[in-house]
Amino acid sequence: MIGNVVSIDSQPKMITTAKGDIKANSPSNVLMSFKADDQLSIYLKHNDFSQEHELLKDIKIGNTLFKKGELPSNFDSVVKVYFESVLGVAFSNQAMLDGMET
Repeated sequence: MIGNVVSIDSQPKMITTAKGDIKANSPSNVLMSFKADDQLSIYLKHNDFSQEHELLKDIKIGNTLFKKGELPSNFDSVVKVYFESVLGVAFSNQAMLDGMET
């Protein structure tokens, strides 16, 4: 385990494969994962002026502390590992990008 999970709903209505696994290339699943997490759903917002995502408050994801403000370059990587450890799915880069932009 990477760190303490604050709260994430691992049972949102995800799009699954025929085998029942969470689809890793689904932007919708990425979006639902962000919305299911208590910290990410509240404190990660899109700044309409800068057109970038930013954090409204310091948050800790796994063992990584992110400071309020612009997202650091390793944000996507940390979140991907976090989702994989909690949800059991490694989202594709394109799904992460598209899901965050939604």
